[in-house]
Amino acid sequence: MAHINEQKILLKSAEQQAATAKRKVDLLMAKSERIANDLDRLRQELSTLEASVVEKKHQIANKEAALKVLPVELELEKLELSLVVDDVSRISLILDVIPGSEEDDDKILDHVDGVRRRAISAILKYTM
Repeated sequence: MAHINEQKILLKSAEQQAATAKRKVDLLMAKSERIANDLDRLRQELSTLEASVVEKKHQIANKEAALKVLPVELELEKLELSLVVDDVSRISLILDVIPGSEEDDDKILDHVDGVRRRAISAILKYTM
């Protein structure tokens, strides 16, 4: 009978060890699944970041190309500005300075307008 009790104790111990091992296996399986999910997520994030890096490199290349062209465009605009300034200088030398002021011009225009009104008035007076 002692032998049967020993076997029962051994069996119970083996069952406990099996249950403990099963819990450990279940925990490791769950851990493995979490790690696999984390890896999938990290790989997806990496893929997104790599695509973003490629896009940023493309944008940088475009900006660098635009920056290389800028000095040439700037020199062309400076040349155009220089030509325009030369034209303005040349034209201003050609123009004669008109003597008098705006007030003088207004007085002359008022005088001429008065002469015109008197002439119209005289013509109307003699034709009626």
